[in-house]
Amino acid sequence: MNKKLIVFISSLFLLLSNCAGPISTITQMELKSHVRYLASDRLQGRFPGTNGDRKAAEYIRNQFKNSSLTLLGDAGFQYFDIITDVSLGHNNSLTIDQINFSVGIDFVPLSFSQNITLTAPIIFVGFGFDFQNDSLYWNDYSDIDVARKWVLILRGSPDGNNPHGGFSEHSSLRKKVMIAKDHSVAGVIFTSGSKFDESDALIPLRYDQSQINVSIPVIHVKREVADLLLYKSGGSLVSLENTVIQMKEKFKSIELKKCFRFNYCET
Repeated sequence: MNKKLIVFISSLFLLLSNCAGPISTITQMELKSHVRYLASDRLQGRFPGTNGDRKAAEYIRNQFKNSSLTLLGDAGFQYFDIITDVSLGHNNSLTIDQINFSVGIDFVPLSFSQNITLTAPIIFVGFGFDFQNDSLYWNDYSDIDVARKWVLILRGSPDGNNPHGGFSEHSSLRKKVMIAKDHSVAGVIFTSGSKFDESDALIPLRYDQSQINVSIPVIHVKREVADLLLYKSGGSLVSLENTVIQMKEKFKSIELKKCFRFNYCET
């Protein structure tokens, strides 16, 4: 759910500097009193839009007012909207060759996916890498046209989920999506190889403030769904994962004989 809240903000620094006149006149006890209240359990963490947040803002505003400071904004408050949560709408769907799949069971959109309906061909592009540095070179997009098509991408890297491996800086979902966008893809489908995640759990749908909408649809599908996509091309996800790891940058992307229809809606 895109939950828009109103929060109230002021400056604690200004409060501590001005509430009792010149800063040299503020006593240690006064400073402790302000901090003790604002950090107390009574305000329950001051999460934006909560009653504790409102009480903290009112306290700071009242201290400004008692110190004869000019209240700016709306009587000392500044209002703005934030998004704190994301949830699925009622019209999410995925169809392959007239087979319908269930959201939350077979697939899930990522929180930074665009709300969109898209039907397009699919190309399997291995780990979705495109980089070159001193010790490594890998380009899964060489000599293949992915413009206005879905790309099916393996999560992780040949190192698995190793955060200290040579591929770690290139393996994040967002990094792979941005590379795909640079190649003008229409949408991104992630799937988990067995070496990356044997349990094949779907990525939880949760809001991350750093992950703004990337303007293309991005979803995660179970291996069974990926295998259906790969079936007519003569492969399976397990065999292709092994092939990609063995061939590394020499792996050639595969155009799949499927058309993929996806509709994503969030609230």
